Formats: sequence, C-alpha cells, structure tokens
Amino acid sequence: NLLPYARLSDVKQAYTFESVEPGEVVDEALQRCGLRIAELGFKVDNAVPTDLPRIRADRSAIVQVLENIIDNAINYSEQARTLAISGRTADSSVHLAVHDRGPGIPADELPRVFDKFFRGRQARTGGSGLGLTIARRIMRDHGGDLEIDSLAGQGTTVRISVPTVAS
Repeated sequence: NLLPYARLSDVKQAYTFESVEPGEVVDEALQRCGLRIAELGFKVDNAVPTDLPRIRADRSAIVQVLENIIDNAINYSEQARTLAISGRTADSSVHLAVHDRGPGIPADELPRVFDKFFRGRQARTGGSGLGLTIARRIMRDHGGDLEIDSLAGQGTTVRISVPTVAS
C-alpha cells in the first residue's frame, strides 16, 4: 500500500479511463481474493446485476479498491464468514456495496478509518493503515466516493460509487 499511496501523494495518478462493466471488476477482485476466500471458508453472495450500466473507470484502480475492501472484510470477519456484494444504479452512478458480518467498527473509530496510518483497536492482522485512505482517494479521483456504515456486532458495509459512462 505504501507505493500506491506515494504515487497518489506526490504526483497526480495517471489513470487510463475506459468503459468498464461493473460486474467484471467485482469478479476480478473476487478472483484475486479467491484463495483466501476458499481457505477460510467464506460464503460469497455476489448479487451484482449483470445489466448495470457501464462505468467510466481505470479498471486496475477500481479492482484495487474492491480488492482492498474485500480483503478488509475477510481480515475482520471472525466466525460469520459471509460476504454479500450488491450493486445498483442511482444518480448517474453505479453503487457497489460489500457487506460483512464481522464485529463492526466501533463508533468512536469510524470517523478515523480514512486517516493515514490509522489502525483500529480490533486490528489483528498486519497492515499499514493506508488501504482505505488510498481507496477513497481513488474513488474521488474517479468522480465517485467511498462510504462506510458499521454497527458493532452486526458488521460493516462499504459502498463505492462510480459515474456511469455518458450516453
């Protein structure tokens, strides 16, 4: 995560925007996390509709964002090893959501999850504390955003929005 962060901090990221199928980037991110998903016995409910409009995105950057979100969900889910991924269209954007049934993020930590190098009290695995900082920056560079809702004991939902390709 340090190298992508350095690129984003020091110089304008050179994205290659193209018309991308939302389901394809979700599938690619899931494939990249597939070994861990299988090894840890996660059940994945990928309910991203195949008829979502195409998005204007840098494919590798969006896959990186989704991979980070899925990886976080895997890292912080304990007994409830379930991931639900959904998608919808609203306001000329595609909204993708990843929901886990992990312990959730404590309310006092939620406002800080995008702070550089922040690691929550429940952080059990290694990491730099930069993943969500990078992911949100990428989403904003794309004209979208990344938001998190979390309830202690019930899980976390991370949503990204990406503008659709102009007609």
